[in-house]
Amino acid sequence: MSEPTKARRPAELALRAGAYVIDGVLVGGGRLLLKAAGAPWLVPLGLAACYYTWMPVAYEGQTFGKMAAGVAIVDERGEPLTYGQCFGRYAGYFLSAALLGAGYVVAAFHPEGRALHDIVASTRVVAVAPVTRGRRLAVLAAAAVGLILLPLALGAALLLSAWKS
Repeated sequence: MSEPTKARRPAELALRAGAYVIDGVLVGGGRLLLKAAGAPWLVPLGLAACYYTWMPVAYEGQTFGKMAAGVAIVDERGEPLTYGQCFGRYAGYFLSAALLGAGYVVAAFHPEGRALHDIVASTRVVAVAPVTRGRRLAVLAAAAVGLILLPLALGAALLLSAWKS
């Protein structure tokens, strides 16, 4: 990560959400393909763990979603990440989800825009590239679609599960 990254401003929450949705679609699609192919449940989980652990270390704090959003993960001092921090962040996603999403909401109120998984892993997400209007709209549209479709998909899955019982 370049020296100026240390002083970068926190990434916008909306861009972070868009990046998260983009990554979720990519990883979720891969997991569904693995499940459909009959892979044991640990294999799709391993895919997600590898993506969220390896990708930010290999690509200067960025996943494909973060690249699209022009943001990157750094440690608290603005330094590149370790595999341990990335895995800790990934584990923090489960904690945030277990708290009914409250761990993600923390970012809206934290002075540096850090979510629970950032706090747990001693990381922060910063802006690293200028975001054009078109790019911004695309990322925000991904976030909006994800935020609308996710509850609908979960509700449909619950209804389908109850209907089959």
